[in-house]
Amino acid sequence: MITGCTVRKIWGLFRHGTRNPSKSIIDHMLVTLPELQRDIVEHGQICREQLELFERWQPRIKAEDAKLLVREGGDELYQLGQRIRKRFGKSVPERYDGNVFRFKFTKTERAEYSARNFTRGLFGRDETIDYPEALRRDPVLRFYKGCEKWKRQVKENPYSYREMDRFGSSKEMRSVIEKLSKRIGMFVSPEEAHAIYQTCAFETAWSERDISPWCLLFDKESISTMEYNEDLKYYWIDGYGYELTYRQACSAFNDLFASMEENDGPNFTFYFTHSGTLLKSIAFLNLYKDNEPLTAQHYRYKRKWRVSHIDAFGSNLYFVLYK
Repeated sequence: MITGCTVRKIWGLFRHGTRNPSKSIIDHMLVTLPELQRDIVEHGQICREQLELFERWQPRIKAEDAKLLVREGGDELYQLGQRIRKRFGKSVPERYDGNVFRFKFTKTERAEYSARNFTRGLFGRDETIDYPEALRRDPVLRFYKGCEKWKRQVKENPYSYREMDRFGSSKEMRSVIEKLSKRIGMFVSPEEAHAIYQTCAFETAWSERDISPWCLLFDKESISTMEYNEDLKYYWIDGYGYELTYRQACSAFNDLFASMEENDGPNFTFYFTHSGTLLKSIAFLNLYKDNEPLTAQHYRYKRKWRVSHIDAFGSNLYFVLYK
């Protein structure tokens, strides 16, 4: 809140809460990791306490649950709703009114239930919300899904993955493979290393307290290396790599300005969307932009573009108009 001012409008983009991984990663959890688990139990170079964690580990997910919101993700959005209420207090009406509020989500289970948990936290109760029709190719909430030019020239362009591929064969990534292979007691492929990293990340996100045994196979340097590999991918696909990528976000920000300027529309607009929307919007606003483009040889540089910091589950970007 700003002293001496009253809140007139709020407009925000919210990434859905913590979800399950994609089917391809789940397949690794169900097939690849149990094989590695056996190697670790039989040949692993780890301490007894860590070995016991691997002996007890079991996959906690089924293929049909791919990308569904998990309980932790619902809690995240519920608490975000509570925090918006605490931050703006009586400036935001305590009961839902369709003329005052606009809530919308994409046509995905994770976005829908993120919205429903958010409103429960915001109002402190279950309210009957009038949600507009959810669209698979929403021109505001998921604008990139309708841009064939971006798909062809960026997302499906092998050149877009050049820096990530280069870093994948760097001495830093080779060091990660060597250290993992030594701890597991068997040679690990780059694909298997990625599966271990993703499982570590998701199992960490799923629980506030439990430690994923797969995280114990990495040291801090290895985690930083794997993180940079991910950052290169998102920089060139969803960030500053190509101007076309972030200029698409103009449709979302056109909606923002129209919302701020209209007198008879809702005062409080909350959209529930995805990583691709948040990252492109961040780049559209010139936020977290490094002086030089991210490339394979920039690993040792201190960088602003760190996806784990700026695009976690539940990340959000909202604007407040004061009077």
